[in-house]
Amino acid sequence: MSLAQRVAAADLAGLPDWRVAELLNIPDPSLAAIVTLEQTLLGPAGIMIALGPDGGARLLTAIEAIAAQDAKLRWVLYILQNGGIDTAHVFIRDGLDGLAAAQVITAADAQTLKATAERRRFPSWAEHNQTEVTPRSVGLARGARE
Repeated sequence: MSLAQRVAAADLAGLPDWRVAELLNIPDPSLAAIVTLEQTLLGPAGIMIALGPDGGARLLTAIEAIAAQDAKLRWVLYILQNGGIDTAHVFIRDGLDGLAAAQVITAADAQTLKATAERRRFPSWAEHNQTEVTPRSVGLARGARE
């Protein structure tokens, strides 16, 4: 939908240009959320909080047991115990999916841990449509002359 079509819609038609620009630049929860990843370090306590005492204990015990046989997981365990794993990092996210695929943890538990690094926000109409919306652009879209 173009800016001209949007500003002609019934919900915006009678409003001043400045107000239309304001409304088209605020987050719109009717649009799909934008998910970004932010560095989030989880140590044993964070895992226990995220998964609950039983789920957290199951995961930590499983990692400890597997680490005895797997050098990569041994280093993950070391990092986990000495500062925390970054649930935004692709290596950790893929590892959680691998643990779920191997049925060490559930897919839901893997998703819960990955979600600790996810930040969701709603875009504005302007951002979603990659359109700069200012009072001037609204006026021009409505047919004003420059």
